[in-house]
Amino acid sequence: MILVLFLIGIRCLYNDRDMYLYASSLNLQGAQILRSTDGEIWETLLKNGFGDKRNTTIRCITRFREYLYAGMGNNGAKLYRSIDGSNWTQVYTNPSFESTKVVDPETNNEVINNVMIGELKVFNGYLYAFTWTMDIDPKALKKIIDIDDVPNPNTPYFPPTPGAFEVWRSHDGVNWEKVVGKNDIYDNGLGFCFYDHENLHNDAVTSVTIFKGQLYLGTANSWKKSSIWRTSEGTHWEKVLDFFKLGEEYNYYIWRMISFNNRLFIGTMNTGPSLDSDSTGAQIWVSDSGETGSFTNLIHNGFDGETITVMDRIIPKNIGIRCITEFNGHLFVGTATIFSIPVQKSKGKRGMTIAGKNIGCEIWKMVP
Repeated sequence: MILVLFLIGIRCLYNDRDMYLYASSLNLQGAQILRSTDGEIWETLLKNGFGDKRNTTIRCITRFREYLYAGMGNNGAKLYRSIDGSNWTQVYTNPSFESTKVVDPETNNEVINNVMIGELKVFNGYLYAFTWTMDIDPKALKKIIDIDDVPNPNTPYFPPTPGAFEVWRSHDGVNWEKVVGKNDIYDNGLGFCFYDHENLHNDAVTSVTIFKGQLYLGTANSWKKSSIWRTSEGTHWEKVLDFFKLGEEYNYYIWRMISFNNRLFIGTMNTGPSLDSDSTGAQIWVSDSGETGSFTNLIHNGFDGETITVMDRIIPKNIGIRCITEFNGHLFVGTATIFSIPVQKSKGKRGMTIAGKNIGCEIWKMVP
């Protein structure tokens, strides 16, 4: 019964060589890993966050050579691996993902910046790890990166703002090199901030994929500047899409990416409807080449324009593309909707209302 109460959501499904299907969770009592041979009967391999309940989420699992690897958070970014899928041990990486420190604006002390591993990907013989970062405000960022492009600290949206992600890679899973981050040797900087100051607030890598021999990543950016980057050799990156330059600044997350039928598909989380009545719902963008200027908007209204009412405000129902996969030659997507939670009624009205009650997420299939 406890599992039912606290298993908030499955964050990763991973098919290991068509032998096992692995599932990992977000769980307030500590993240879990489950396994199945048929998708119906499941065994629990790990619970309670590897013995630390502060480790609440496992967002990625992948195979690299003889090991399965799992990326952990929120009690610092940690990596675990298993030779058989049943018995897992922590990888004491050299250096540690927790070695990057930033200034906590509340205490003025240094704290761990990388709080979780959001994605893992094998590319060009390396295992890549993409981190999420600590929530800190713009004034604190000024202490980390001495530039003038930090947004106004009094901006009302998303206070405090997050730090900036890092990208690491390893040839053996134990010894790691920082390729994007604080003091990286390639001059990329936290969230590519040294390469492009507009991307100072790239706080997380929310999706990665390989398309036409290049590694792509999509960011979450709390200052409405989410972007897509790519690399052909793993250390030097170029930006191929800026949503805010297209007038699509409410695409805060580049939530999913997939290569399908020789095209690159991008699914976004569009949170604008809760802030701007003229903005749209979840979007899907597509490119034949992945080049700058080649992306077109395939879906812009949450698929069908269906709306819901939250606090007397009409907004699109489907606000995010949470997952994308290929099955039997078709592309399937699963949507995200606003949470079903009690919220205060609008000004002048008493009591609470249920935001998102009975709305439900949806699954859509692309047709020729």
